[in-house]
Amino acid sequence: MSELVEITENVVAITSGWSGGNVGGIALDNFSVAVDTTHNFEKGTQFRNSLETHFGLPVKYTFLTHHHSDHANGLNAFRDTKIVSSKKTGQKVRSLTKLDTYPTEITTNEYTREGGDIHVELVHTGGHTSDSSYLYFPKDEVIFAGDLLFENYLFFAGYQSDPCFWINVLEHFKTLKPRRIIPGHGPILKNTSDLDKHISLLYSFMEVIKTALNNGIDPRTLETPDFVFAASDRIPEEELTKWFKRTVRSWHRKVPP
Repeated sequence: MSELVEITENVVAITSGWSGGNVGGIALDNFSVAVDTTHNFEKGTQFRNSLETHFGLPVKYTFLTHHHSDHANGLNAFRDTKIVSSKKTGQKVRSLTKLDTYPTEITTNEYTREGGDIHVELVHTGGHTSDSSYLYFPKDEVIFAGDLLFENYLFFAGYQSDPCFWINVLEHFKTLKPRRIIPGHGPILKNTSDLDKHISLLYSFMEVIKTALNNGIDPRTLETPDFVFAASDRIPEEELTKWFKRTVRSWHRKVPP
């Protein structure tokens, strides 16, 4: 398997793509927590074993950032842990997956779990999907962003995605002044200034849709704008066009004119 990368003494992650979506773990005083679960049972089991070996602590809690299969489908490997998610993630895991393990501790907004003198926080925000959440570890100033961040990847506007919520949470990340931000896909961000390109891309999308609406044009009929190609020069034009059309279909009713 792809090895865990040590982010701090208490935080590890796998960001190589081996696990589907990025996954990670945090050591509290006498137990550890897993953040997301990989995309299948076999890799979820390997990931859990490596976490417990690395920290020398059992995984007691599993946190889900959202319901997408590349983050949640390894959940059965964590069936004996306390599984924490937003209420919406819990509902979607039950209704949209074939798993027989589900979140057991639900939050509608914010959840804090203490482990001795240190704690982690799960915050439900929406954005990438309606159930998107992020995990914050204040002691080491580390954010697990889930798919609120795709570093060196094109973002994916999931079911009931909302660009306004998405931008707000990325701006909020800046106020936390994290030392490291672990995205849902791609390498780790080391500076909050790295968030600016993501925010700029989301704003650019919103402006294209807003301009079309203000001119009585259905945004779904638009040609792919130049900024998409400029931001993604390693991806074939045909794929970029499909991505743009899919995102506009997801957002054309979410952007205020």
